[in-house]
Amino acid sequence: MPWKHPTRTKQLNGIGINKSCNQLTLLSNYSLEIRNNKEYIDSLIKCCIPNTENFERIPDPDEDDWLGCRNPKDQSFSRYVTGRGRRISPSSKRKIIYLLPIAESISKENIDKFPPFEALQSMVASFFCVETIIMHPVTFDSFDHLKEISTRKCHEEGERWKQYHAGHILKCLKKIRPKDAFTLCAFTMNDLYKNSFNYLFGLASPSGVGVFSFFRQDASCVACELYTGHDDPKSLLRRASATLCHEIGHTFGLTHCTYFKCLMQGAMCLVEAESRGHQLCPVCMRKLTWSINKHPIERYNALFKHFCKYPEVYMDPLTWVLNRAEVVGFKLTSNVDTDDNNNNNNQKKKAVVFDNDNNNEAIIQIKKVTAKTRLIVREEANKTSKLVREIAKGEEVSILYPVDIKRTKSGSVRVPLCTSGEWITAVTKTGKNLITNVNDVLKESKKDLQQKGTNSNQFAPQLKRHLSDEGKKLVAKALHNTLRWK
Repeated sequence: MPWKHPTRTKQLNGIGINKSCNQLTLLSNYSLEIRNNKEYIDSLIKCCIPNTENFERIPDPDEDDWLGCRNPKDQSFSRYVTGRGRRISPSSKRKIIYLLPIAESISKENIDKFPPFEALQSMVASFFCVETIIMHPVTFDSFDHLKEISTRKCHEEGERWKQYHAGHILKCLKKIRPKDAFTLCAFTMNDLYKNSFNYLFGLASPSGVGVFSFFRQDASCVACELYTGHDDPKSLLRRASATLCHEIGHTFGLTHCTYFKCLMQGAMCLVEAESRGHQLCPVCMRKLTWSINKHPIERYNALFKHFCKYPEVYMDPLTWVLNRAEVVGFKLTSNVDTDDNNNNNNQKKKAVVFDNDNNNEAIIQIKKVTAKTRLIVREEANKTSKLVREIAKGEEVSILYPVDIKRTKSGSVRVPLCTSGEWITAVTKTGKNLITNVNDVLKESKKDLQQKGTNSNQFAPQLKRHLSDEGKKLVAKALHNTLRWK
């Protein structure tokens, strides 16, 4: 029988919330302390409401999509807590996620192919709100004494490579899992397969082990569906993050989602996997937060802090979390290192979302601006970067506020688009504004400059000649970089 879209009633039952969306069911599965905390339960209800602005309907599947050729069983919150769901209780001895890089050899060339380990560790730790440790890389050969890992040859576009049997790797991981490991997950830049599949992005078990491959997510690899022939570290990190969190979710007992567009949906190809996004739907979010014994808002804050470290990689999920905070009505906070030139020491500057009553803190919001002329959109801030598209005069676009400013060598000021992380010119080298409300968008910059003053000696002579006073101030702000999110 082909898969059918779930009804609204089925979605609400999957979450465990009544039709009026003002009462949760299955609260007996929570601790007495939580059940008696009215404020906690009220905010949990708000987080579980499946508003269409944040949680989209699953698109109609093609015959080659996951749901087009399968009809998996639904896993409601009720079925999760009474079935295969795994939970980290305060008394649990196993409460750490271990990540193990595997390569054919531990050479600098092989290790450099991976996405940054610290970025992957940060993503997993924030997604699951669980202590996450990156282990020292090992080779496939190091498992020979446990279980010989079968391999086979694969070829495409005249290139040949070796595939490793994912099931055999899982058997090895079960034997070496640390005693305090809730989950041990290996990841590799080599290709994986299983007997019934030509290749796999990953394979995980509810027993707490998994293995994932980023081989076919690398744009420089001919086996990648979105092959470009050159390295794309931002896309690789974004795709790898989604794969890790999806597969580690399986080790928590979450099955493929059938309720909403969700990270836990199954995928038959990279394009389908890319379309899922990085967010969990209300059903899977409630499962996971029950499993890790954390409130959803605490998890959203952790994700927000991670996305703010890498805004050019996670612009879409960052925007989603900001919208989620606005819809539900909670604050997001992030501590960001700033360089205080007056005190010559590092300080922490707290950024609060949608807290307009506190004038001493930076407000991170989404600002709508309109193009005053035709704008060129580029992948990066520099002029030599690839031209992506054009924005017509009068077209409305979104940017994050406070804005992440970058300047070109000629002195023009560029800002990133909120939804894609691509860049447009906001102010020309002569000080001409190309977008509306530019003074409002850069207001935080001006306040900062009034406090610190502008030293024109910072600029090269060729910049001084053609920069207006306003242009010098904007470039000075870019150099101070005190509100830059990295």
